[in-house]
Amino acid sequence: MDLNSLSMTRMAEMIAAREVSAEELMRAHLALAERQNPRLNALIEVDADAAIDAAREADRRRPREDEPFFGVPMTVKGAWNWRG
Repeated sequence: MDLNSLSMTRMAEMIAAREVSAEELMRAHLALAERQNPRLNALIEVDADAAIDAAREADRRRPREDEPFFGVPMTVKGAWNWRG
């Protein structure tokens, strides 16, 4: 199964059902970014260690009802001053 081609909804469903871990999804997306970003130059800064740590933390708990995309990898626009 190509984890990078799943919809966000399907990824969230799989995480909630424990069919895939948030860490596994994160690692798949980081690998895709590593392969594609040199050509696309879409990601200016990637904090892979923090992303994997966050995914591991997500795997330690279950999503709440108000977290529809819990554990799903995403990017944040670089113009934002973002941490955590």
